[in-house]
Amino acid sequence: MDRQRLTRNGIFATIVVVGGALAVGYGRHLIRLDPFANFEHAEPSQQSIMASLKDVDVVQYNKDKLMGSAHVGELDLRQDQRTYDLSKVYNGILYTDHGRIDFTADHGTWDAGRLQFAVDTGAHVVNKDFNLQVASFTFDQNTGVLQVPREIRGHFLGGEITAKTFMYNVNTKDTSVGPAMWTGRPNFKQDTGDTGNTSWTFKTEGMVSHKSGIEIWHKAEATDGEVIVSGDQIERNEKTDVITATGNCLYFSKKANMACDKVVVYRKDKRAVLSGNVRMLVKPKDSMEKELKPDTGEIPVFHPDVPADVAAQAGGQITGESPADKEADDEVRSGKSTRKYPTVILSSQVEYWYAKGNRHAIITGSPQATQTLQGARWRRVWANKGLYDGEKDSVRLESTPGKSDVIMKNSTGDDIQATWFEFSTQEDNEDWQGSGMKGTVVQTEKPDEDTGGTQPPPDTNVAPPPADTGKKPPQ
Repeated sequence: MDRQRLTRNGIFATIVVVGGALAVGYGRHLIRLDPFANFEHAEPSQQSIMASLKDVDVVQYNKDKLMGSAHVGELDLRQDQRTYDLSKVYNGILYTDHGRIDFTADHGTWDAGRLQFAVDTGAHVVNKDFNLQVASFTFDQNTGVLQVPREIRGHFLGGEITAKTFMYNVNTKDTSVGPAMWTGRPNFKQDTGDTGNTSWTFKTEGMVSHKSGIEIWHKAEATDGEVIVSGDQIERNEKTDVITATGNCLYFSKKANMACDKVVVYRKDKRAVLSGNVRMLVKPKDSMEKELKPDTGEIPVFHPDVPADVAAQAGGQITGESPADKEADDEVRSGKSTRKYPTVILSSQVEYWYAKGNRHAIITGSPQATQTLQGARWRRVWANKGLYDGEKDSVRLESTPGKSDVIMKNSTGDDIQATWFEFSTQEDNEDWQGSGMKGTVVQTEKPDEDTGGTQPPPDTNVAPPPADTGKKPPQ
């Protein structure tokens, strides 16, 4: 085996020939002579093959700097004496100042003048951040950028990825992918003792990852099996595993769907904070507890109203005298129907703890909720703050300190105020309690002729607000 140095434009290529492909003994004269003079011909094409070698170990230098090495089954040197066609490449390494990429490839082309390597058939590329099977790739050693213009699959950022395109900068660690799906499992065992198998799965139209440990996913959807979050942009902190979604955000769970401006999910704490025009759809009972998936329907638009204007906005008082109307009116005042119909809630912020055994939520920013029942009947509630206890299945509505601004209205004309009001969200449980309650309950039956006048309905006919007003996802 003999090592020979080829000099051109300050670039050195050392080729170790296996099996006696080149003769031994040129010595120092090789530096002064053109070793490929015998292959010259009149007016050669720059792309024509000047020399062919088989079963060689190749080491590439740029001046005195090592740029790469590989074992090559077949090597063709083109007439320009700087372009190498390589086939059956094994144990390949591409070097930069800040890292390396190991690879194998069926076929590739090395441009020693531009310091660029291109693979046009199947390849396997590996470094400390990824391990990928790719159809083709290019690598520019001037910039440290690896470009994969076609499909990839393999391991990336601690998880499994499939994507249409891929770009990675060895020097800066910046990464972008085209439409992709990524699934990864954070390791919390050291910090929390949690050895669960939950993982994030991201679907995205594009992602950029920075060396600071922040991933940015564009037009993305993320799920850990307990919640689904989507938004125009989702950031994930690799170290803390906190995700932040912004722009047209949607949050799906088994019990409620929400739309808002921003969602932050703290996975270590099993806590989600939704803020900015939070609009929540609490699902009816027959839609709860099913397989978690994004709904195809839209969360209804909910325009906020002040209590004095609700009658005009909601259609005013709706009552009737037929048996069916009577039954519908009674349903408006019955707590048994609160889980029968969807509830739409509007607030500024929802903070929800979803760990089993500690499920509770705080709803702030003057929340209000509405429910539409059969026959266009409705009920609506306002409060300063809502507290949901998922373990006790109860909701407490609280007023602004010093005021009685928990307000409940419905289509039968009832208008109730309270300092606070608490009720059960368990099915068929109409238990409730309140403080400082006052207001109007409209008589819906004809006066009893024996009493000689109108009797107010008993206290049990006071309509409790929607049972899911403060209820938050997920289970």
